[in-house]
Amino acid sequence: MRLGLTNSTYQYLFGRANGLFPDRNSLEFNLLGQPTPYFTNSPITVPPGQVLEWLIQKCVTLRLPVLHAGIYDWSDPAYVAKIKGLLIKHKLEMMPALAGDFVDDGDSGRRAVEAAQETLRKYRAFGDIRISKFCTYPMIHTRFTTEPPLDEQLDRIIENTRPIARVAQECGIILAFENHLDYRAREVNRVIEAVNSPYFRFLFDTGNTLTVCEDPVDAAIEAAPYTVLVHLKDVKVHPWTPGREFVSVMYAAPLGRGHVNNKKILEILRDKTPNAKDLVLSLEMMPVPPNEDEDRWVDESIAYAKREFAEFLD
Repeated sequence: MRLGLTNSTYQYLFGRANGLFPDRNSLEFNLLGQPTPYFTNSPITVPPGQVLEWLIQKCVTLRLPVLHAGIYDWSDPAYVAKIKGLLIKHKLEMMPALAGDFVDDGDSGRRAVEAAQETLRKYRAFGDIRISKFCTYPMIHTRFTTEPPLDEQLDRIIENTRPIARVAQECGIILAFENHLDYRAREVNRVIEAVNSPYFRFLFDTGNTLTVCEDPVDAAIEAAPYTVLVHLKDVKVHPWTPGREFVSVMYAAPLGRGHVNNKKILEILRDKTPNAKDLVLSLEMMPVPPNEDEDRWVDESIAYAKREFAEFLD
């Protein structure tokens, strides 16, 4: 197993105007009542055009062999070539992503399928892409929403994914379907088994399990036979918060500070996952609180992983 780093860990650092996570330099950030990020080692913001270069350097500094991020602007061939050169220079493997409204069965769904197929062909032309994350987006459909009902959601994802998986096979790229704050492991398996392609497998996010009221260890047992990529995540759970929300709440946490038994999960994956030695464990912490230091969380978590998970790492 190898360690990697996801771009999603730095959502505020990479925030931008009108985005889900606003730029911390913007007036919008303050108007939303977000706390000012004092005392951080990370920059306050990184411009969109410099995100990949910044992440590549972070992986180099941390001695991580995998960058879990991708190129979102293909309009500048010189920029694409520059990124390719940096990856080769630093011997980094890039694992990008595909996302779309694969629950929609109308024009939006068809456009999402066509866009995913086109992106896969771009990844093939870019070269050296073995695995890509795959997920539904925007995150407006979950097992808890009822329009459409859960069974229909999964059936639509299956129908939309089949033609994408065929192109993935043509391109030699495995799509890893993430339990993405939406579905339980057994439901992800239902989609994988129905699509029935060796190029469509599981991206197991260890912390997202809790957001759908699923025990992470139980979910790992379900996910293990199909898992080809892992998001290594920790989450702190407060089942009862009297005097505040009066409900259960969950917060992102550095590895080892939350309640996800990642070591037990890695034992399960090692024993039950085909090609477990080739698994990439991509650190993902999200959302890091907006006034916290992302780099401090990342540095602490990578050090924890290298120490506590040494028996699993090559």
